Amino acid sequence: MAEMERRPATGWRVAAAMLAGAVTLLAACGEERPLADVGDLSERFVHDETTTTAAVSTTVDPDGPGAGFVHSADVTWWNDDLGVPVFSTESALQAVIERNNGTNEFVQASREEIAWALPGVAFPALVPESVAWVTSQLVLDLDSGQLDGETSAAFGLWTLEPYVFTRGQGQAAVLTVGEVDLEQDSTLTSIRVDQGLTLVWQDRRYRYELFCRSTLPEDLCWAMAENLAPLEDQLL
Repeated sequence: MAEMERRPATGWRVAAAMLAGAVTLLAACGEERPLADVGDLSERFVHDETTTTAAVSTTVDPDGPGAGFVHSADVTWWNDDLGVPVFSTESALQAVIERNNGTNEFVQASREEIAWALPGVAFPALVPESVAWVTSQLVLDLDSGQLDGETSAAFGLWTLEPYVFTRGQGQAAVLTVGEVDLEQDSTLTSIRVDQGLTLVWQDRRYRYELFCRSTLPEDLCWAMAENLAPLEDQLL
């Protein structure tokens, strides 16, 4: 089992999570595409034998990009042109449910739809300047047709055009979000995996998992987790 490193978070109210059993990590964020490697990262994380080393955090002013960062609102959000504007949690969920083909729980969703569907959900205010695209999905429970509680949303951070290149080539990081029953905060937890670094934390009603591939410097990964802001504040 990989060693885990815990440390207090800084910046916008970031708190990290408890690891109970195997962590579900999503290695993709794409519409109607088989997620062939879903679970692979989780299994490798569980059985990883490498040693976690201390990460050095990058302090970033959320009011302005620092060296190596851009505002997340300034990158291309792959799904922002989907559907029509929504103005309630119910209308956002309905739009995504109607878009679902009934066989894939990962459904492409716009930034606005996710912000409405998951009130108060957060996303890094700043992302590495190498990230040019963000893909976004809501995750449905196919049995109930409603949001999946364990993993409710997924974001892919891409350096190359999404789906033109493989995830291993073009995807720098994946952020997944799940709802929790008990609202609380917890300290950031890091887990080293073969492919990179995973950071886990809980902030109030949501549990976050940020997986950064080894191609992304670890200090940039930490800085993203430590500079979250409400997604609703990052809408155009």
